[in-house]
Amino acid sequence: MDAAGRDDYPHIEIIVERLGKEYIGDEYINERTLEKVLYNMRELYKKIKGE
Repeated sequence: MDAAGRDDYPHIEIIVERLGKEYIGDEYINERTLEKVLYNMRELYKKIKGE
Protein backbone atom coordinates (compact mmCIF):
# COMPACT_ATOMS: atom_id res chain seq x y z
CA MET A 1 0.00 0.00 0.00
CA ASP A 2 1.20 3.47 -0.86
CA ALA A 3 0.36 6.61 1.06
CA ALA A 4 -2.34 8.71 -0.55
CA GLY A 5 -0.32 11.88 -0.04
CA ARG A 6 -3.26 13.84 1.30
CA ASP A 7 -3.80 15.33 4.72
CA ASP A 8 -7.02 14.03 6.28
CA TYR A 9 -6.48 15.70 9.65
CA PRO A 10 -9.06 18.50 9.15
CA HIS A 11 -11.74 15.90 8.43
CA ILE A 12 -10.78 13.84 11.46
CA GLU A 13 -10.97 16.92 13.69
CA ILE A 14 -14.45 17.71 12.37
CA ILE A 15 -15.60 14.15 13.11
CA VAL A 16 -14.16 14.23 16.64
CA GLU A 17 -15.77 17.61 17.32
CA ARG A 18 -19.16 16.46 15.99
CA LEU A 19 -19.12 13.25 18.04
CA GLY A 20 -17.85 15.15 21.08
CA LYS A 21 -20.80 17.52 20.92
CA GLU A 22 -23.17 14.55 20.72
CA TYR A 23 -21.48 13.02 23.77
CA ILE A 24 -21.79 16.31 25.63
CA GLY A 25 -25.51 16.31 24.84
CA ASP A 26 -25.79 12.75 26.12
CA GLU A 27 -23.73 13.73 29.19
CA TYR A 28 -20.96 11.19 28.55
CA ILE A 29 -18.31 13.95 28.60
CA ASN A 30 -18.23 17.67 29.36
CA GLU A 31 -17.13 20.65 27.26
CA ARG A 32 -13.77 20.84 29.01
CA THR A 33 -12.96 17.25 28.05
CA LEU A 34 -13.77 17.88 24.40
CA GLU A 35 -11.66 21.03 24.32
CA LYS A 36 -8.77 19.17 25.95
CA VAL A 37 -8.98 16.37 23.36
CA LEU A 38 -9.06 18.83 20.45
CA TYR A 39 -6.15 20.79 21.92
CA ASN A 40 -4.08 17.62 22.31
CA MET A 41 -4.90 16.54 18.76
CA ARG A 42 -3.82 19.93 17.39
CA GLU A 43 -0.57 19.90 19.36
CA LEU A 44 0.30 16.39 18.17
CA TYR A 45 -0.56 17.35 14.60
CA LYS A 46 1.79 20.35 14.80
CA LYS A 47 4.60 18.09 16.06
CA ILE A 48 4.01 15.58 13.28
CA LYS A 49 3.94 18.29 10.62
CA GLY A 50 7.09 19.86 12.06
CA GLU A 51 5.68 23.26 12.95
